[in-house]
Amino acid sequence: MSSKAAIAPLDLDHVAAEVSSRLHRQLGHGVLRRIEAGRGDELLLEWVDGHDSRWYQWQDAELTELKARDDRKLPLAKLLRDDARLRHLRILSWRPGKRLTLLDNRGRKPHVLKGFRPKRFAATLARYEAAEEALQGSGMSTPDIIDLDDEMATLEMVYHEGHRLSLSLESTGLFRTVGQALASFQDSAPPDALGCFTTHDELAVIDKRHARLKRFSAAPGERCDELRARLARLQPQLPEPEYGLAHRDLHDKQIILHGRELVLLDFDLASRADRALDPANFLAHLVLRKLQGVLGATQRSIDACGERFIEGLASDPDAGFWPRLRFYQATSFCRLALVYRSRPAWRHLEGELVTMGHRCLEDLRPIEGRTRLRSWLPGAWRRPSPACLGRHWRRMSHRYQASAKVTGWQCVGTSNLASACTRPALISSSPHATTS
Repeated sequence: MSSKAAIAPLDLDHVAAEVSSRLHRQLGHGVLRRIEAGRGDELLLEWVDGHDSRWYQWQDAELTELKARDDRKLPLAKLLRDDARLRHLRILSWRPGKRLTLLDNRGRKPHVLKGFRPKRFAATLARYEAAEEALQGSGMSTPDIIDLDDEMATLEMVYHEGHRLSLSLESTGLFRTVGQALASFQDSAPPDALGCFTTHDELAVIDKRHARLKRFSAAPGERCDELRARLARLQPQLPEPEYGLAHRDLHDKQIILHGRELVLLDFDLASRADRALDPANFLAHLVLRKLQGVLGATQRSIDACGERFIEGLASDPDAGFWPRLRFYQATSFCRLALVYRSRPAWRHLEGELVTMGHRCLEDLRPIEGRTRLRSWLPGAWRRPSPACLGRHWRRMSHRYQASAKVTGWQCVGTSNLASACTRPALISSSPHATTS
């Protein structure tokens, strides 16, 4: 029987229910966090109980636990087979066959060991070194690299114990610092070894994840397919990108508060990319947190956090920044819908995330052969009058008008351009907002 024929009958809902039932009987507690497609006809599943995580493989209705110490693709896993070292080590995170992060408690101060696949280690090291240099003096830092081991494909880094960013109204001031730090990060010239990530690559990431889900009879609904098709049609019409150094997986959980210091983590995907990519992904995740109802996120608080973030970031955006931001927000929502389709606790968010993507693209409508930017402010949002706006946002609206004239992109659908610019990036998740 072919691989495709063997895979087709699998249903993620059935697998999730069966695995949860078995593990609850076996372990007594915990929750199934995610399901991932393997390279063949197997599924990889992560079971979480508090801070403890276990990985299992599901194949031919058999459930087998995977152990980090047995991961032959990651040389760092050898340390877990050394009983003398094992008592000093704690697994912080592990993605089978991809990366392993350990906390080493030897010495006066604990430190982090992060292991990768050997063939990707040189490129990963270049990414981390570029990020460390780019963030110097920016108001945000990255864990210092203490040492590296080429044979073990491992970075040894300073351990920063901290807290995740809260998305409550009390924390909004930090997001201006995040925006300023990102602007400084993007201004750094990325080394050639990092490569260039384009809109074509972004759409390819979506297609790859879609194909994985389809293999297991878990393809998303028609509206997600429609969103992907709309993205493909609009992509050639976007303004020319302005490139800079990009994190490529920037969201609130990648930033921790260590004392009074902001620390940015995980540069495994860093590359040269459009300067609109990271802000769009970051802002899309703010909406996701509101939908999840976590980290103190409310409609009002993510609105404020997003405004402060844009204030710090876009002191002088290039002419085509806003339309490209909208496009990458839409790709972020499409990708998140596919990612969370395989997260049992959050599968119900798929439809809302797809709707967010469509709403982003409502700002990018082809009119007379050109693509124009329409400000989208649903009625559930309060529209401040120009008199309530600070000098910064009045300047921003003037720049925005000028850039629209240069690029052929216009703000239509509102008579209050200044208020539109106070919320250039956030998409309301209000159920009262409509989508055409």
